[in-house]
Amino acid sequence: MTPGMIRSADLELLACPDCAGEGLAPRDARFEGSAVVSGALECGGCRSAFPIEHGIPWLMPAALVGGRRHGFEGFPEEWRRWGEGLEGFRGWRATNAGDGAASRAEVRVAEARRDAFAAWCGDVRGRALEAACGDGRLRGTRGFHAREYWGIDPMPIEGTDYHFPFVAGVGERLPFRSGSFEAVLVKDSLHHFQSPGGFFDEARRVTSPGGCLLVCQGIEGPPATPAARERAGLFLRRAGTAAKLLLAGEISELTARARKAVSSGSEENVGHYIWRITREDLELEVGRRYEIVDSRVDGNIVYLRART
Repeated sequence: MTPGMIRSADLELLACPDCAGEGLAPRDARFEGSAVVSGALECGGCRSAFPIEHGIPWLMPAALVGGRRHGFEGFPEEWRRWGEGLEGFRGWRATNAGDGAASRAEVRVAEARRDAFAAWCGDVRGRALEAACGDGRLRGTRGFHAREYWGIDPMPIEGTDYHFPFVAGVGERLPFRSGSFEAVLVKDSLHHFQSPGGFFDEARRVTSPGGCLLVCQGIEGPPATPAARERAGLFLRRAGTAAKLLLAGEISELTARARKAVSSGSEENVGHYIWRITREDLELEVGRRYEIVDSRVDGNIVYLRART
């Protein structure tokens, strides 16, 4: 059970993930005090109903509802790669949930990145939304402050008490009304998205005038050997930044092209070349939607701040 904390006053910010910001109305909702704990939210446009379970609204696109219960095989083709990635990430999270040396090392790295991102964000001075927020631990990290913190993630973490407004959903279809947040944040998660470009579109939509986007993202270094660098360069020239970041339903074609560029034929290498993200990628895509006011690299991490 993962209790959430969506209050009745918060409902006015929520919107249908399939109807470009269409409002939602509670149906058969049960409240404990001001918190909504069960029931459903119904779209005024398409009339789809989205469940509220243990205080968490499940505002996934309708195409993903079957996959949530039956595994990624239930996702439509255009979301299949994303579903496979989600299953893989769920397995990684389970593997690293213990107290082994590898798990402790992962935790230390994650904590260091979170501390650095919190310091980078500082005081965002408004309502902030963190996409792919996990357990929302950034909210309590020293150096970070927001008047109101919201989180969204497609995979709520079992056993977490979400003592803040939290929604189960995806970044490419943010289930919020336009202009709802003064800041949108994303920390080291863009490589998990179905379409980072689609997320940036949605982030821009839900950001209020004068608001900001704050990004922390690990980037891939160049392949280690000259032969690997040559193959990677060939593929990246063929695929192009737009294909890598704005890819939607053409994953099979891009994968086939990747296999021709990667002599080993390894699925792992194919994925690496498809989703290699660079500072230039981020600046190009963000710059199409926001004004970039600061961008810097620390090791293999890019920090980027942009405004509407």
